[in-house]
Amino acid sequence: MPLLKRLPMTAGLLAVALFVASCGGNQAAPPSSPAPPKPAASAPASATSGGIAAAVGSAAATPAASGKPAASGQVTKLKLPYTSPSAVYTPHWVGVEQGIFLKHGLDVTVPYLETNAVSPALLAGEIDISPTPSLLNIIVSGGDAVFIVNLVSAPVFSLYATSGIDSVKALKDKVIGDTPQGSAPDGALRALLSKNGLNPGSDVKYIFSPDPSTIVAAMKSNQAAAGILSAPSTVLAKQAGFKELASTGKEGVPGLHSVLGVRKSTLAEKRQTYVALVEAFREATAFAKANPEPTKAIIGKYTKTESGPALDEAYTAFQPYWEVGPVNPSDVMAALQFSSNPAAANFNAASAIDNSVIQAVK
Repeated sequence: MPLLKRLPMTAGLLAVALFVASCGGNQAAPPSSPAPPKPAASAPASATSGGIAAAVGSAAATPAASGKPAASGQVTKLKLPYTSPSAVYTPHWVGVEQGIFLKHGLDVTVPYLETNAVSPALLAGEIDISPTPSLLNIIVSGGDAVFIVNLVSAPVFSLYATSGIDSVKALKDKVIGDTPQGSAPDGALRALLSKNGLNPGSDVKYIFSPDPSTIVAAMKSNQAAAGILSAPSTVLAKQAGFKELASTGKEGVPGLHSVLGVRKSTLAEKRQTYVALVEAFREATAFAKANPEPTKAIIGKYTKTESGPALDEAYTAFQPYWEVGPVNPSDVMAALQFSSNPAAANFNAASAIDNSVIQAVK
């Protein structure tokens, strides 16, 4: 369904969400048993309608011929979801489409899965790797999980606002479109508000949605004065005439964005598998940074974005920040600062991290 036809349908749901947010509520708790992962085609709508241009789609659909299985001939299956149509997940998609994971002996699938379903799915063994910092809530509560590698050097989000809002400080007492609490955009938004002198817990209100098109719809219907977005969904805001107030990457906001987590109990047993995964991510990241055109085609496939300005913006926004590295305690501490979990106040950030995998990477 074309995106612009979908947007007006969200108003009723947003009114309910606004009422809940104004009463101090948050999104519903994650289900104890997540829904089955959706395929990439059913991910939230992205920046443009109509799918990918034929040439772009054909370029992205076929893995590179160089993606040969590991010399041993043994292949390990891994399920690694993504949680939004954001170009932050480009190395995941490049690893699949260019055959890089397969080259490292890994048969990786990358289904779409909503943020709130990721942690339960990981603990239940329905997925092998978590791609989202929302796993931190499970870790803080003593759950069987740990972060092993960071895939970006900083959170990369943009805060867009309606007319009349000329600064982040001007959002005091206003409503902001946000993703589910504990997600990467939510943590970055709260850190950005705090950096600009606002108390994210009391100075603003929120409406929550995992779908960026719903956030933009809230702004268009005047139910929200601003919204936190990730490229290429930022193009939706630009097309609606909204302006960027701030960029978390440019402002150096600390926190977690694209970070991989695994079950702690499997770390020793599957260490070499995880090492191979990180090695593959390094290769996929290097490919993405050095090859803009085929990489943009792959982004277009997974975000359902046509060739043109939206893909250019998505690539340009993230290319400087794709970087495989250790998880820093300071970024975990930044995420903990805004956690709703009472245990976060006294939690040791270093205990959420095991950098031994990336230290073992060649």
